[in-house]
Amino acid sequence: MRSFMHSYLRVFDVVNVVIRYVLVLLLAGMTVLIGWQVFARFVVGESLTFSEEVSRFAMVWLVVLGAAYAAQSGRLIKVDVLEHVLGSGARKAAIITAGCVSIVFYLVLVVFGMFITEAVSFQRTPATEISMSVPMAALPVGGAFLVLNTVYHLFATALGVRQASEVDEILAEAGEVES
Repeated sequence: MRSFMHSYLRVFDVVNVVIRYVLVLLLAGMTVLIGWQVFARFVVGESLTFSEEVSRFAMVWLVVLGAAYAAQSGRLIKVDVLEHVLGSGARKAAIITAGCVSIVFYLVLVVFGMFITEAVSFQRTPATEISMSVPMAALPVGGAFLVLNTVYHLFATALGVRQASEVDEILAEAGEVES
């Protein structure tokens, strides 16, 4: 079982690198589109017809995939007072319990997200004329990645793997610079 957990962690390290690059591309695309929209509206005097809609849909994908990316290292918003008060064994049990409850919620998100995506698949967006299933697919896809990355976090917790976050790395680098 430990071998499977370690393999799962290695595979999802790669998957999360891909998710990180998708997040970067989505944010960069939104930045360019919104910047161009502002320029076109105030300098040229004529707005783009599609930029607001595409940016809004990119934001939906960005939020859901970003939440899934954050779930990998347990960085989703939470009340973590209990984790700091409990001992090592009880802390692991609390994290695993919270993770299992979260997975149930994420599975509900996946199932109902698929229903919603299918229900709106015949509708077209006003500006770009794409199927409404494209932005709505963020719910089941993001929910699936939330489940998989929560499992990642649970496996890492069970194995006692210390997950360094970008914040920890930035603080460590800042401490080295000051010294």
